[in-house]
Amino acid sequence: MNPARTHPGRQRGVALITAVLIVSIAVIAATAVLDAGHFAIQRTSTLQDSARAWGYASGAEDWVRTVLERDAEDNDYDALDDAWATPQSLPVENGVIQGRITDATAQYNLNNLGLADDSTNLGTSGQPDTEFQRQVRLFARLIENIEGGTSLIPDPLVLAQSIRDWIDADQNPTGSGREDNDYLSLDPPRRAANRPMASVTELRSVLDAMYDARSDDARKVYRLLLPHVTALPVDGVTPINVNTATPELLMALSAKPGGNARLREFSELREEQPLENPAQISEKLELIGGDADPSMLTVSTRLFRLQLEAVVGNGRVALYSLIYRSDRGTPVVLVRSTDTE
Repeated sequence: MNPARTHPGRQRGVALITAVLIVSIAVIAATAVLDAGHFAIQRTSTLQDSARAWGYASGAEDWVRTVLERDAEDNDYDALDDAWATPQSLPVENGVIQGRITDATAQYNLNNLGLADDSTNLGTSGQPDTEFQRQVRLFARLIENIEGGTSLIPDPLVLAQSIRDWIDADQNPTGSGREDNDYLSLDPPRRAANRPMASVTELRSVLDAMYDARSDDARKVYRLLLPHVTALPVDGVTPINVNTATPELLMALSAKPGGNARLREFSELREEQPLENPAQISEKLELIGGDADPSMLTVSTRLFRLQLEAVVGNGRVALYSLIYRSDRGTPVVLVRSTDTE
């Protein structure tokens, strides 16, 4: 037998190393168990916080519907000084709820271009006119009023026709518009929706077909128009509330560049002196001739957008709702999404 292999000191060294190794493995295993437990506790806490945040968000949405219902009982018009128009922030246990309600008809509804009647009628000048042509003129003036609009969109008619073709059910291009053949050549290929836009984000597809996909123009035009346009999933042409419309859209109601004097005055005073009935639109805003048809305008609102965020601990819920308020009954939620509009 080799004495070196049976030396007591060497055996004790091997035993010590083995013991250290076992302890190290035990420590690693214990740490892993503790970490797993910690993450499980944290995950459970976050799920509980998220559930509470959703409960608060859902409750706030119900409260908003009540506010809108009571507002309809108080007056027959909607304006920027109404209670619903003020952003709200409410502290809750370990968090906060904040949100705002906006008039969905304060922006131009792109679906108007696809749903407008194209039958010919005599306009105010006695010349043949169509609802679609009136919508195109209003849309073009809106683009002119937006800073940088005419440089990025030199021909608003082409954009209007392309939007109409995205929405209408046929495959016949409207003027210089675009149909499936144009969209199938994109990367990735797609088809025209052939229905009203469900979201304003569909405008990106229209712009992708209009502009060189390798350029940044489509994104620039989209960002330029986004604060002033919307896509409301409703039947028929959506009127514009003059009391709440964006300044650029309000000025576009007049065929005169920059709007007429009465419109400009009204824009500055409307928060304190809103119009209270539709009859005042023609009278006080002096809309005549080639101006926007007063039948396209209103002083009350049926559609509202709710943008709400509830934060509780580590939980967060972002809620976006489109709320419809009829003449009678409790307002109802038409569309709801979370985390993105």
